Amino acid sequence: MGLGRSKLAVTQISQQQLLVLSAVTVILDEVIQKDRATVIYAEDVVVQGKVTSMGNPVTIYCRTIRFEKTGEIDTTGRDSSISFTPGIRQESPNAPGAAGIDGRDGGAGERGGDVFIATSEVIGVLAVTSDGGKGGRGEDGGHGKQGATGAAGQAISMADPQPVAPPQCNGQMGAPGGALGLPGRRGVGGTGGAIAVRLSGAAGVIAQKLSAAIGAPGEPAAPGNPGEGGDGGPPGVVSVTSCWGADMRVFSGNADDIFSDAFHGGADTSALFVNDPAALAGSTPLEEALQQAAIQRAMRARKVELYATIMIPGDPGPHHGHCSTTRTQGVPGPKNITVDLRSAEVLERQSVVPGMPLAGAVSVDTIDEESAAAAFDGPVLDLLVTATEDRYRQAGGKVDDTLRQTIEFLLSIVVNDPVPSAQKREALGRVYSMARKYALHLDFYGYSAERAPLLTFEAFRGIIDTMVIPQAQVIEQSFNAYWDAGTNAELQRVGIRQMIGGGRARTEVFKAELDRSKAAIGRQLAELPLLDSRVEIAFQVLLEKKDELDDAIRPKHAGCNLISAATAVATIVAGVASGGAGFIAAASAGAKLYKDFTANDESFSTLWSERKVLQEDLIELGKGVAGVAAAIGQIATAVDKLTPEQKKLPQFKMEREAFDKVANEFVNLPAAQAYREAGYDYLKAVETRNQAIIDYNGALVQLIDLKCQIASSVRAVDVLESALNATTDPASPVIISTMHRLYADTLALAAQMVHAEKKALNYHFARPGDAPVNALNLATIVGDHNRAVLVDWAGAKLRYEARREIAGLSLRLDKLVPANAWEAFKRTGVLSFSLRFDNPAYSALFRALSGIRLTGMELNLRGAVAPADQEYSSWSMTQMGSESIYRRNADPVYFSHHTVEFTGLVALSGARSVLKPDFSERNLYAGVSPFAAWLLVMNQDETLRLDLSALERAELVFDGYMLEN
Repeated sequence: MGLGRSKLAVTQISQQQLLVLSAVTVILDEVIQKDRATVIYAEDVVVQGKVTSMGNPVTIYCRTIRFEKTGEIDTTGRDSSISFTPGIRQESPNAPGAAGIDGRDGGAGERGGDVFIATSEVIGVLAVTSDGGKGGRGEDGGHGKQGATGAAGQAISMADPQPVAPPQCNGQMGAPGGALGLPGRRGVGGTGGAIAVRLSGAAGVIAQKLSAAIGAPGEPAAPGNPGEGGDGGPPGVVSVTSCWGADMRVFSGNADDIFSDAFHGGADTSALFVNDPAALAGSTPLEEALQQAAIQRAMRARKVELYATIMIPGDPGPHHGHCSTTRTQGVPGPKNITVDLRSAEVLERQSVVPGMPLAGAVSVDTIDEESAAAAFDGPVLDLLVTATEDRYRQAGGKVDDTLRQTIEFLLSIVVNDPVPSAQKREALGRVYSMARKYALHLDFYGYSAERAPLLTFEAFRGIIDTMVIPQAQVIEQSFNAYWDAGTNAELQRVGIRQMIGGGRARTEVFKAELDRSKAAIGRQLAELPLLDSRVEIAFQVLLEKKDELDDAIRPKHAGCNLISAATAVATIVAGVASGGAGFIAAASAGAKLYKDFTANDESFSTLWSERKVLQEDLIELGKGVAGVAAAIGQIATAVDKLTPEQKKLPQFKMEREAFDKVANEFVNLPAAQAYREAGYDYLKAVETRNQAIIDYNGALVQLIDLKCQIASSVRAVDVLESALNATTDPASPVIISTMHRLYADTLALAAQMVHAEKKALNYHFARPGDAPVNALNLATIVGDHNRAVLVDWAGAKLRYEARREIAGLSLRLDKLVPANAWEAFKRTGVLSFSLRFDNPAYSALFRALSGIRLTGMELNLRGAVAPADQEYSSWSMTQMGSESIYRRNADPVYFSHHTVEFTGLVALSGARSVLKPDFSERNLYAGVSPFAAWLLVMNQDETLRLDLSALERAELVFDGYMLEN
């Protein structure tokens, strides 16, 4: 269970862009914007399917970007909004012969959105399209109107016929039709966007499918149709009148009316004398009959020839005679057939695309580490580091490749920035701490699997109950109130105000814990020279009989000698690789961190021992070879190749399996019986010293964590006060990330102390395994603490039947060491030895005493001679801190802790002992195991020093208890 209610993705939206700061994987399709730019800072980004932004820019900074099978980022520009539907055109004016209106031009396609990706790794095919948008289709040209009708022929009257009708009586040609409208021009495609991919640390060529092409132009529009030619004009009429005789009455000047009346059924006709224009008084019946006959004849004849001759006899008299009028139609005008298709103009508009768009620039380059590092800072860095710490915590010490890659990515960010901000320097410490924990196989809280804090339980419980948990409750309540406020700025400020108060109090708690940690690490550092000396003593014991040991081991391991074999095992992981597996930047980070810390805290420089800080990760050698002999030979060869400077570095860690194999080789060599204990003691001393160095580095990491947490606490209070002073939006990313940091650090301190409490209980009950506190919410942390107090600790006090007291367990020192070591002890008063469970002299006894623990010790010497008038002599026995506990019917468990010193007085000349051999109240949380490396030192004062030259026997008498279950 992780950060509970906290949000590890923060968004900030404006009219111009959406900003996403995320410490969790971002699914691009879920955040992409189609009306503004999208800017993402994240660890991992996943592209599922085709993700479109409608031409808006996309910027991504991340550690990895993964394109799934159909994944593609498409920022192609929008198609032009000015585009016309086929068949839609403007209507020309409603006038004969009006020209069609030219179509309007299509619009240009929009530019493709720029894409910028800065990443350390591209997974899958890098598929990005940033083409220009398609141009718009032009408008179709309008149709021309039909031409006007030609002019009508004139009506002409004449007395005598002409050979040819006059031309003015013919109809005129119709007018040309209106010109066709030209098609609108095709819209130009949009310019391609820029695609820039910047790789930091990527190896080789990545598969890619990138396009930033010019957008397609619009489809060609159609021209209009030209208007039809106008019809020809109607013909005119030629009227020719001929008269003979004098008494004829004739219908003439209004002959048209005659025909018109004939067609329409009218009958009102006037007759005029040719030579007398006066109107007749009336028509006789004969005249009417003739008139009707003439009309009917004219109607029959109209279809062929328009003429009419009407003759009406006149009255008898001196003026009788007759006249005739002939009407003839002219030629109709022709239809106009002139057509102009404007072909050249139409072709130009349909084929030529105006404008000069350009393809976008496409580049995939490797950038320097400084540029990549500078991109990540501020809230996004805070969120990334917080989330990575939470993942490490939840992993419970089992760091997978994904988490390791994240730590490596963060290291490159914090180390390579040429001008780091104060916040980035704080992040430097946190990321370096995680890198060191990984390289040293530590859990999130800086402990090795074997490390057992020797705590005074009641006092430690009091610190947790009175200082840590109450402050964590205030912070968590404030944090929850902040989120519950939603978008209510005033309620958010209430939560922030409470958070500030808790943050100030929390800073003091951190400072108190920092002081306690400094004291503890100072003690660890002070112990390391003693452990080095312990290794040197054991090694010198081997060297004294080097030739004999070589002869003993050579028959079984040709080409090797015991000294080189032991040295090889002691340097089982010798070698050089900077900073930890995969963490090339860790050494540089350590150097920068040391410089930064010591500039502000003088005491830190005294705790940071250059020789003991493992600046180099030591690679395991000899792994995977066929057997122990081959491994020893290979490792010994590698050790010989180390430079003097490399040999000065403390060796990192011995693999327990290799250690046990070689130790068993010594045990099973009959020819080397006298020296098997010396070989075992040397190996145990090296392992103990190496484990102490690991634990020292773990404590140093814890110290770094505390300093970073103090810096974060001070920064958080400043940032939150700015929000209260209304200079910062309470919902801005910097406030959100700061709230996360304050919340996470507060609960991390509580979790770390409960974790230490649980590890101490594991040691007390000899339980194997870790004691994880993986959750980061107060309810779970308090629950773990209460179980430790009420179930494990209180319950143990009710189960005393599981613990049986041991008194007077006596062991002879001369049976635990080789002869040369015993003789050296008689000369120097110093004896190094290792007590192992399967020691031939005591193995049967040890098997019966399962889970044996020591709380007191006495030393009895037989044959020692004291200086004159002295009845007592002081001694010091130190358990070196790395021990094994053997349980009944179960595998042994291993623990490490600080060295434990027992002191006492040896009674001489029959004097009574004046000290009880009980050390259970001397800050011992639990009895220590006897199965460890030991160092006995007699009083070295010249005036009080014993004469051991005649020493017959030295006995150790242990008090303690055993755990039966």
